[in-house]
Amino acid sequence: MSIHFSLDFTTPFGIGDQVYVLHPPKEVPCTGGPAWLPYRKGTITRVKLVFDLNPGNGLVVAQPTEQKVLAVERVVYTIVCQPAEHHQSAFMVECPTSSDSERRLFSNEEDVQSYLEAAVV
Repeated sequence: MSIHFSLDFTTPFGIGDQVYVLHPPKEVPCTGGPAWLPYRKGTITRVKLVFDLNPGNGLVVAQPTEQKVLAVERVVYTIVCQPAEHHQSAFMVECPTSSDSERRLFSNEEDVQSYLEAAVV
């Protein structure tokens, strides 16, 4: 019997989207990128989905089934920002998919500024 694996998931941002990213985020630091600015504008160059799998990063099906639904645990965006003081490197930002996780990417500057102002109050 074959097993059909399905995934019904849409990322909030895609390749080529311009986003504003908190830098560094409060919960999990970014890998690379300048840390002296509260946020940066950048372009998404890559999207990686991380699935909710077992510790060995594999999916085990141990009972007869015809369909298995995969769950996305987090989305990892690779972002490149405009050069700032001779610094331009790609960096990765992990965005958990849970509704209670800290917001890290914003579609416009007004949203990120409002978010930062609300965090100060």
